[in-house]
Amino acid sequence: MGHDVDTHEGPALPGDRISERECLAGRVADQLRRQGFYLTHVVSGRCQTVIDVQWAALLAGRVLGRRTRTYASAAGKRVPDQITVVVTLVQDAASPRSEGVPAMLAELLDADDTGAGAA
Repeated sequence: MGHDVDTHEGPALPGDRISERECLAGRVADQLRRQGFYLTHVVSGRCQTVIDVQWAALLAGRVLGRRTRTYASAAGKRVPDQITVVVTLVQDAASPRSEGVPAMLAELLDADDTGAGAA
């Protein structure tokens, strides 16, 4: 199953950071609505970009009226020289969807991008 993925490679723009973060929050909220999670790859060493994704996840959660949780892989774990960042909605423990969240995260954060490691 294909997933929509953002890749953040360029340096942060010196312009209006609030507008840039609000646009990112809109993309995160849209992906959370459509597929239940947001997935992006951030070039290693771009710590501010990871912080921006976390901030956007919090704002997206407010827009959706839900709490979010952000997970990050080790650098190069999934994609060479990049950190995989996944944002999910915090599931109610009684929700049937909550049971599949850990497995989905393991797949997204640990899977080999080429499919070579897939069974």
